[in-house]
Amino acid sequence: MRPVNLLPQRHRPVQASGRLAGSSYVLLGALGVLLLALLLYVMTLNGVNDRKGRLAAIESETAAAQAQLSSLGEFASFLSIKQTRVAAVTALASQRFDFERLVREIARVVPENVVLTQMEVSTTGVGSAAGTSSGTPGMTLTACAPSQAAVATSMVRLRRLYRSEDVVLVDSTRDQERAAAVGDGGCAGYVFNVRVQFAAGDAPGLKPRRVPGTLGGGA
Repeated sequence: MRPVNLLPQRHRPVQASGRLAGSSYVLLGALGVLLLALLLYVMTLNGVNDRKGRLAAIESETAAAQAQLSSLGEFASFLSIKQTRVAAVTALASQRFDFERLVREIARVVPENVVLTQMEVSTTGVGSAAGTSSGTPGMTLTACAPSQAAVATSMVRLRRLYRSEDVVLVDSTRDQERAAAVGDGGCAGYVFNVRVQFAAGDAPGLKPRRVPGTLGGGA
């Protein structure tokens, strides 16, 4: 005899029909993909937030550095002004010429029988015979000497001046009227002009040349 199930259909146990076989695996796969996508999203979001934090820190450091630079701008201006002034003073010092020592030396080297009537000194050079300037310190002297020998002696002695490099006789004229006019009445002979060229300065790294004691130099 065949058994009959008297339970209503809704209370009967569900039996697999086999039509949805493997659907659970599809659901699990979909859940895995969703979980992986969510994990990638979280990682990407964390990376973006981290980069935003670094960017904010860099911007803050940049702003602080700019503020510090602005506060130091005045010191930079002072430094530039100082360097400009030091350069100007250095340039003036390099062009300085010791006129006091030059006059003292000339008083010691010029012969007693030679009368100095005119002296012209230039820190940028005296004119040459061609009318040009050498660009280095120079001096032109006009004097009256009783003889040509005294003129030659004066030129030799002028070479002993400190930093004297060259002594050139411009002219020497025997003119009684001119000699009497430039002198004190007791000088009658030759009126001559001499050009003295000086060195611009001592060579870098070398000791300055010592001024002889006979020219007023110290011991």
